[in-house]
Amino acid sequence: IYQAPLSSQRFVGAPDFLVREGSQWSIYDAKLSRSATPAHVAQLCCYAELLEELDVDVSPFATLVLGGGQPLEHTRRIHLPTYSAHWRRLRGRFLSFADRFDECAEPWVVDNAPLPRGDAPKDAHGRWASLASQLLVERDDLFTACAGLTSRQARALKREGVATGQQLAELKPSKRIPGVRGDALRRLRAQALLQRSNDNGVAWWPLSPKGLRADDVRRILLNENKPRRVCPLPEAHPLDCYFDLEGDPLLGGSRGREYLWGIAHRENGTLAFDAALAHDALAEREACRCFVESMEQRFEASEGRAHAYHYGPYERSALRRVAAGDAELERKLESLGARGAFVDLYSVVKRTLLVGEPRYSLKNVEKLYRGKRNNSEVNDAVGSVVGYELWLSSRDPALLDELVAYN
Repeated sequence: IYQAPLSSQRFVGAPDFLVREGSQWSIYDAKLSRSATPAHVAQLCCYAELLEELDVDVSPFATLVLGGGQPLEHTRRIHLPTYSAHWRRLRGRFLSFADRFDECAEPWVVDNAPLPRGDAPKDAHGRWASLASQLLVERDDLFTACAGLTSRQARALKREGVATGQQLAELKPSKRIPGVRGDALRRLRAQALLQRSNDNGVAWWPLSPKGLRADDVRRILLNENKPRRVCPLPEAHPLDCYFDLEGDPLLGGSRGREYLWGIAHRENGTLAFDAALAHDALAEREACRCFVESMEQRFEASEGRAHAYHYGPYERSALRRVAAGDAELERKLESLGARGAFVDLYSVVKRTLLVGEPRYSLKNVEKLYRGKRNNSEVNDAVGSVVGYELWLSSRDPALLDELVAYN
């Protein structure tokens, strides 16, 4: 039975499939995710409870049909009684919250509302994400006004009456917030000040090797000239390269597929770009091998002074995933890593800069040197994945050109 509508006094749901197994009915639910999550299991428990209220004989085992590969290739059997006590406790907490909900009050000021438990990103506001983001900006919410703020720090600030970005930026230097270290509070205040100073481009401030100095907040507030501070990047070398991967998590079985390997480098004094496309596992492994061997040659020819730059940990992790199973390739990759051939620019930025942006993604940080993007339809990693999936269906070469241009 496909998408059977179920309901009770408090819950409604529609399991993807109910499958007859002997004298019982078993729940099958399909997910794009490649691994099971606690939320998936809670959903299965809810479906089972709804069916039992209808006197349906439900199998104690439910099945999650996970993404990646062919249909039914990746499944996970879940023993529902193992999780039933947890589900009842979770259901009780949720219904208690729902019973206290006041539709006339803002959700974040409801008394005794349960605090987030870290099960979802703090900016995940369901189907109304764009509206919720706009409301949070209009209300000068702490999370939108200060990049890097943690939930624990936000709670500590709100207990002391600091509930907006403006209030955080205007904190007196002598103010102490129980539960937030002095150096962390100083950095949060500086971040809030910079995000409010973006009228003439993206505001930024250099950090010292020991972080934000005691007088930096005052200097930011007074808009003083930026101090010169040491940059921890290695000295530039003609054989340096920058590499960036595009991956589709729904292809290639349980680990996804890195379908585009982009490398920027210097060639005859100008910037050149090479792209390798990998449409299957063999091509993916070959692209990885070519990159690693090329990097070995650069590293050796420069006597260890050339580096491969990337932004964030994804590229290094993807290299390890693709190389896994090839002992020689794994050895070469780990040797390069151990000798310092790779430089994570995200880590460098976090250690050396405060940037007046709501997050430190490459799309935000690159505004410092290239301004606002104004390129093709593909503007982010999700758009790249969608574009590649469209190419898999249509085989339109223009789509691949678009992906390469984005990378």
